[in-house]
Amino acid sequence: MNKKVFYMLLTGIIVLLIAGGAWYFLRDTSISNTNSLTVNSTNAPANLNINVIPQSEEYIFIFGVDPLTGLSGTQATIQGSGFIDGLQVFFGENEASNVTVTDGKSLSVTIPEGEGTVNIKIINPDGRSGILYDGFVYNAGA
Repeated sequence: MNKKVFYMLLTGIIVLLIAGGAWYFLRDTSISNTNSLTVNSTNAPANLNINVIPQSEEYIFIFGVDPLTGLSGTQATIQGSGFIDGLQVFFGENEASNVTVTDGKSLSVTIPEGEGTVNIKIINPDGRSGILYDGFVYNAGA
């Protein structure tokens, strides 16, 4: 089985998104280049030969937000990669304020008004964007 995959190095773990929606988590112990990798995994249906596409500044990745739930007006930290100064952050359709890019991998915002479960979208000034689907849940009464 040969698959194409994006991977991100997160604290020594490779997060693999396999075509078809299956996720596999593997330790980064044997990658010597970024062209290919053979996966022998106990949770995979079979051993996989994977063409690896390394994480790149060409893409914006959003790994998570802290807190995951909250009220509008609350400060939040978003982790990911590819963030640059001047970007916009949206919680659903509403733009966040007080956006501060700490570095290319972290930023802070003030959560805008909203309700329910919303996507978080980041748009860099150069037009590149990334979405964390269902990334934030507004608490009732927000």
